[in-house]
Amino acid sequence: MIDDEELRSIFKAASEEHLQNLDDGLLHLETHPDDLSILEALMREAHSLKGDANMLGVKDVGTLAHQIEHVLTQLKRQENLPGDAPIETLYERLAHAIAAIRKLVHAAVTGEPAGVDTFHALAELMGAGSGG
Repeated sequence: MIDDEELRSIFKAASEEHLQNLDDGLLHLETHPDDLSILEALMREAHSLKGDANMLGVKDVGTLAHQIEHVLTQLKRQENLPGDAPIETLYERLAHAIAAIRKLVHAAVTGEPAGVDTFHALAELMGAGSGG
């Protein structure tokens, strides 16, 4: 949990905005997969979330956000995607990672258990052990 109350409040607000923008952008990207401006905006959101989390020592959020940023970069460059997944499966994995981050942010702000296995969330995002 983040010790400083003011930093907790700022992190909560900023993270909620980043996560909402990631959700909205991902939905847009699903219907407009060639929209590079949305892809770049998603990369910036993940990068900003990663930076905020790492600055405050919320390492699991930073780690997952970094991997989301990496996957989006691969998508932009049209490189091999994690697990050679169909694009729909990749969007689902990204959505699951965003949901995991949302729980981790809640834990960092409230001190309640996140109920998230970060290693499993990373493995799923990368296409390992998810069955798809």
